[in-house]
Amino acid sequence: MAIQRPKRRYNKGPIRRKATTSSGAANRTGQRTPITFTMGSSTTTTNTVTFDQPVSLKGIPGYFDTSSPTIVVNGAVALNATQVALTWNATPSAAISVPFEDPAVRNSAGGYVQAGSVTFP
Repeated sequence: MAIQRPKRRYNKGPIRRKATTSSGAANRTGQRTPITFTMGSSTTTTNTVTFDQPVSLKGIPGYFDTSSPTIVVNGAVALNATQVALTWNATPSAAISVPFEDPAVRNSAGGYVQAGSVTFP
């Protein structure tokens, strides 16, 4: 009588399939680069913001005055690819606060404006 070996089973289960069908470099999105900006003067309720790279504007940014959070942006208009005019409900003071991942201003890679506080010149 001959001894029979058990049949070899190759790992063709879901774990093996997942390893062979993982997303490659072609499916990855580009790395998001943060957007920085400088503010114009704060003498009026309209300020021009200049970004360091081309951005797209969709909606109204959620920026607010650091000294009085009730002073917020009422409107925004894109002047060109790197400049946006912000209209405030009152004249902002010396600095504004930018919230984390505000979706109104994005770059082509999907990056957000860097969160924090920005002072007027």
